[in-house]
Amino acid sequence: HLILGLPGESRTHIMKTVGQVATCGVDGIKIHQLVVYKDTPLETDYRTGKLTVLDEDNYVELVADSLELLPPHMVIMRLVAEGHKDEIVAPTWSFHKDRVLNKINHILTDRNTHQGIRYRTPQH
Repeated sequence: HLILGLPGESRTHIMKTVGQVATCGVDGIKIHQLVVYKDTPLETDYRTGKLTVLDEDNYVELVADSLELLPPHMVIMRLVAEGHKDEIVAPTWSFHKDRVLNKINHILTDRNTHQGIRYRTPQH
């Protein structure tokens, strides 16, 4: 699992992590956003302003950037976390999986890019 938007994580951190995952030899990956569930310490932090979550457009950009770095043969098993409205506090755009997936597809199309285009085989 590659969770984007962990507390304190910058874009630079995310891309470094993706680069490490790209070269670690796993066959498949699940990518998803940090989700704040009800009745958790994250919910308390979110409600008090100590925690922010990625907005949808930022998440879509990060996923597209990540896909470009991952090996073309790596199986992508998930691009958006799912959950029920009665258990998730944020981000509310999580409930619109089809819309988010369409945005990811559109950004890749607009860039004329695809998974693995920026992947570099590790040098030993």
